[in-house]
Amino acid sequence: MNTQSSIKMTLMALAAMMPSIMHAANIEVVATQTVNTTPFGPNVRAITTNTTWTKNNNYILRDKVFVTNGATLTIEPGTKIYSTLDDKGTGTKDDDAFGAIVIVRGAKIQANGTAAEPIVMTTIDELEAQTATDLDGNSSVADAPTTTTAGRWGGLVVLGNAPIANFGPGPVNIGEDRIEGFQPAASSDLDADGRADVIEYGGAVAADNSGSMTYISIRHGGYVYAAGTEINGLTLGGVGSGTTINHIEVFANADDGIEFFGGTVNTSNIVLAFNQDDSFDIDQGYSGTNQFWFAIQNPFLEDGVTSAQDNGGEWDGVTGTINDSPAASAPIIYNATFIGSGVTGPLGTDRGNNALFIDDRFKGKIYNSVFDDFREDFIEASSDAFGTGLVFANNTIGRFGGGTPGTNLTYLNGAGAANMVFDAAGVPINGNSSGGVNPLYRNYVRNAGLELVTIDPRPSASSPLLPSNGATIQAGAPVAANFRGAFGSTNWATGWTRVSTIGKLIGDVVSTVDTDGDGISDAVESANTALGLNPLVFNGTPATILANVYTTASILDLRTAGQTTVQAVGPNVTLSLPVFKSGTLDNPWIPAGNLSLTIPKDGDKQFYRIQVEGAD
Repeated sequence: MNTQSSIKMTLMALAAMMPSIMHAANIEVVATQTVNTTPFGPNVRAITTNTTWTKNNNYILRDKVFVTNGATLTIEPGTKIYSTLDDKGTGTKDDDAFGAIVIVRGAKIQANGTAAEPIVMTTIDELEAQTATDLDGNSSVADAPTTTTAGRWGGLVVLGNAPIANFGPGPVNIGEDRIEGFQPAASSDLDADGRADVIEYGGAVAADNSGSMTYISIRHGGYVYAAGTEINGLTLGGVGSGTTINHIEVFANADDGIEFFGGTVNTSNIVLAFNQDDSFDIDQGYSGTNQFWFAIQNPFLEDGVTSAQDNGGEWDGVTGTINDSPAASAPIIYNATFIGSGVTGPLGTDRGNNALFIDDRFKGKIYNSVFDDFREDFIEASSDAFGTGLVFANNTIGRFGGGTPGTNLTYLNGAGAANMVFDAAGVPINGNSSGGVNPLYRNYVRNAGLELVTIDPRPSASSPLLPSNGATIQAGAPVAANFRGAFGSTNWATGWTRVSTIGKLIGDVVSTVDTDGDGISDAVESANTALGLNPLVFNGTPATILANVYTTASILDLRTAGQTTVQAVGPNVTLSLPVFKSGTLDNPWIPAGNLSLTIPKDGDKQFYRIQVEGAD
């Protein structure tokens, strides 16, 4: 790491100040300089050359870090990044010091964790609680943060050059904006457009590449600069489709979990849990394709009063105009599961605890998803909510406090909300379910205070989210998934997310360690050997191993005499079973040909079981 971007303090240098800090790691303290007049504003650091943060260090962000000048910030798997928050007490927010990472237009982030070693971005409170040491200099050691600990730092902000829809007073799309949550004068304004350069986003490059982000857990952020200008857990401003984003968690953020300010980036496998505003916020013409979104809203105590969080999604079309603009947000979303804060919970403090609030001519397409257990409505809509092309198809409408079972239109609130999911008579259309359906997850437990105790969001055998129980599935998803909601038989969010490690999200943890590189994890190979089984994975060619989809539990379930199980991957699969013959059981068995069967494969995976019955 270069000296311009950080001050490195080893364990030896910190020993006198922090005698009980962890022994195994150095501390990398970033952005600690005093107030100055750098081009990036007071109390910040700029990373202007390619820089790598490594997992052998703990990183403490004392203030904002801007990655600029076309530089790339690389973060190794397993790296821990902790941030502090210092209100200077001067009566203004402009001199607050708070940790945040901002990837400026033209710069990149390469932060690719793994399921075994996720990258963690969180509050210094976590490290203080672990080490019983005051690390932020406020003369106290923080308690371990919980699901209600939020607003303790900024967040991760990525700004790109992809198109956005930001209309001014007239009908012209400005095409650029400055990101919220930072003081307007945070830096120089070289192009004299009234927007600080380092917090500006938007452009004309749809395929713009801001890097790659995978397996990252972002916790307890959401710095509030002013009402309505907070920092989200993950903020994406004009981020282009050349950027990779998957397996991201935002946990207990004071503002939205993720907000898309325009852009074209595609995402998948996103977990947003216990955030204190909307989970997924869409605005300014966002148009990416997304799959496997999972959100949990949560009631919390604020000044002693239990108050529901805002909506599962606040989805807006454009900024600055209500025209049915072709530039309005038009994302495609497959396989979302949105969980509310309970149908009997308190009303929300803002627009309410709805599954979706839709505004400003939004025109997205939502398929194969489930929305369930919200206090108020499935859809709350403004008078100008729906743009041409908005589609809801093959979704499951769960339980809502604002609806009346058997009267579907009561699940919708707002002019024009009808004829999206139900017709004018309340009959479901486009393959959607009636309202009030219980999705029948594998586990779902709330306590008397409506706190979500445990959830395994995979559908149970009798779940209406499965085609075997009548669910129709919209084709065309990036990954073929023969179920509604974010989860099928695999709980891809366990093990690496905070909501999993605290025991609220439960289910199988899939091992990914594969020492011999044959495509089957070590844990499964060990289980196979112990059980005397050798399941194979085919793509039309026997004995070609493609992927590991077997867990110990599923192998045990198949351990029945006379059965052989194979998996098929690909549009068509030929199963070829060798047959042997013998004149008597004492004679040698010789080949007698093969039994062959070619079957189209349904969904992303298909299993076949061959049952051999005994004979008298």
